[in-house]
Amino acid sequence: EGVRSLYFSDTEMDKGKKILAKMGIDLERDRYVCVFARDDAYLNSVQGFQSWSYNDYRDVDIQSFEEAMKLILAKGWFVIRVGSIVKKPVALRHPKLIDYPYSDFRGDFMDIFLPANSFFFLGTPSGYCDLANCFDTPRIVVNSTPFGDLPFGKNNLYIPKKIKNITTGNYLTFQESQEMGLDQV
Repeated sequence: EGVRSLYFSDTEMDKGKKILAKMGIDLERDRYVCVFARDDAYLNSVQGFQSWSYNDYRDVDIQSFEEAMKLILAKGWFVIRVGSIVKKPVALRHPKLIDYPYSDFRGDFMDIFLPANSFFFLGTPSGYCDLANCFDTPRIVVNSTPFGDLPFGKNNLYIPKKIKNITTGNYLTFQESQEMGLDQV
């Protein structure tokens, strides 16, 4: 492990470890993965005075992460679904799955601490997902759009969003998408 770009003080680490312990996680022994699915609930809640519908193409249903969460849980790791204001709870139930936005543990400090100390961060493009970069937490970005806007940071992987032609019903190639200007939407 190298030096992180940002880090927590010893006092802050102790505080975070105590809250994780209440969640059933020992940071020295257990691994956890943060999972984040951007939806419109946060923006509508904090800035509902304007329409954010032009961003709908970036939204994802948390249920689309269910298979990934099952794979992570099968490894014996914890899954923490993160976010502060979300549209709906995770349907999957497992003793090592924590639906953090609906828990008593949710708070500003842990909103930052969790992605900073997770084994890796799995999520959709958003400002919250970018927190992982601040702490050099490996990140997997899925449903990435526009695909010309790659995620930045160390140890990042991404899977671009598939774009379908509404006339033909066929998925566009990267070249076709680029020719239509969809790589920079």
